[in-house]
Amino acid sequence: MFTLTEDLTKRFLTDAGLPVPKGNAFDNGSAAASFAKGLDGGAVVKALVPAGRRGKADAVKLVDDSAAAEAVTEGMIGSDVHGFSVARVYVEEKVTIAEEFYLSFSLDGYPGQVLVSSQGGVDIEETHRNNPDSVIRADIDPLTGITETVARDLWVQAGLKGDALAATASVTAVLYDAFVTADAVMMEINPLVLDAAGKPSIVGAM
Repeated sequence: MFTLTEDLTKRFLTDAGLPVPKGNAFDNGSAAASFAKGLDGGAVVKALVPAGRRGKADAVKLVDDSAAAEAVTEGMIGSDVHGFSVARVYVEEKVTIAEEFYLSFSLDGYPGQVLVSSQGGVDIEETHRNNPDSVIRADIDPLTGITETVARDLWVQAGLKGDALAATASVTAVLYDAFVTADAVMMEINPLVLDAAGKPSIVGAM
């Protein structure tokens, strides 16, 4: 078993038809800058290591232009993040975030578990610790899995409603299908976001 870096996970999810921001991996600042120059509204530069909590480790940076993307990339490459040496970065388009959620599937025990929360983002560990009721945990039925109906029920418990509920439940069901197709034991989406128009986007994926 091995952990995929974000570029590989997002490539797989993109191929599955899921809403993933445009992005690519680079091992030098010049190439990262060239890619960032073609993105509207700046970019996000992330250290590519097989570990979570990169935001807390200052390994996720928002940049406004290609020059900043180059400088941040050069600063990240060769650094250490959670015990991993950074050889590449992932540069992707910025997404305007109206709401951010947390979603994960895990099959490291029986039955599998699904977790959802309407309070996603870099502070999810603190959210889980300080407000455990905000994180909805449920067993995954090995026969039915996570259908859109099951996903809707979970997100209702998390406090979603209306268009946000419909969009999030739909993408959750497709993500679960991708999780099964990959024969994965763990998938974490943090954050799963909705933009101002209510469009979902998978901003963080491991």
